[in-house]
Order: sequence, then structure tokens, then C-alpha cells
Amino acid sequence: MTEDNENQFNDPQDNYEQYLEHDTGAGNINIALGVVQNIATLAAEETKGVLSVSQGGIPLFGGRGGSGVSVEEDSQGRYIIDIHVVLILGVKLHQVAQEIQIRVRDEVENMTGNDVSQVNVFVEAVRRPESKPTPQEGERKQPKEAANKQSRE
Repeated sequence: MTEDNENQFNDPQDNYEQYLEHDTGAGNINIALGVVQNIATLAAEETKGVLSVSQGGIPLFGGRGGSGVSVEEDSQGRYIIDIHVVLILGVKLHQVAQEIQIRVRDEVENMTGNDVSQVNVFVEAVRRPESKPTPQEGERKQPKEAANKQSRE
């Protein structure tokens, strides 16, 4: 990353305009911050027990919340990733958080070729997953709805 850039990026609008720069000796590789955040988000969302990656805070005074994932580089150029999540009610929070750390680190390192020194997980809430009707429930409701519709006509 160049010295002219800040070491931490939190403004979602700038995520694809700011780059994490790595000198390979053969030239530079520039990865948009938003790409690293997207990798971390997708890795976390694929973890069993995660309902969602949250927006990283509550907007105050009409402002916006953050992206839910922030990335900075330490003094050795390794990524430090903070990720805010909502977990499913009833899961073992510490186990899911550890799995998030492993998945995010592995995916970011594999895809970017850069080391991750820390993945800090912030559990902001636990919620019940939205219940979706099973196909049988949907089939049972259709005849009743159709019957009600016919009786109204």
C-alpha cells in the first residue's frame, strides 16, 4: 500500500477506488479494498451458524453505518480484518466465531496471496432464522387460498 493512502478504509463508497498495493519485485499488484471486504463477507456468510454480516454499526444523526467489514494493513503489510456478524440463536457463539476467523483468513490469503495477521469477529446480535414454509405447507395453503378466492368471486 502506498504511503499516501490511509491504512484503514471504512467508507463503503471508496472501497473500489482505494487499493491495497503489493510490490512483487516484478511490479505492483493492486487489489481494491472492496474485493478483500467482499471475500471476507462471502467467507463469513458461508459459515454454519451465521445469519448475516451486519452493517457494522448503527447510523447516527442521519449518517450511514459502515460496511460490516474493515481492512487495514499492519506494519509488515499483513491484513487485519474486522468483521461484524449476526449469528443464529442457539449456536455456540465462540465456536462459530472461531470458524469465521479460520474461513476468512484462509479465503483472503488464498485469493489475494497476502497474509492475514488478525481476523477480529464482533457478534452484534443473535436472531432466529426466518422460517420459510416447507413445500408441504405451501401446498396445503394453496387450496385454501384458491377456495377463498373462488368464494369471493
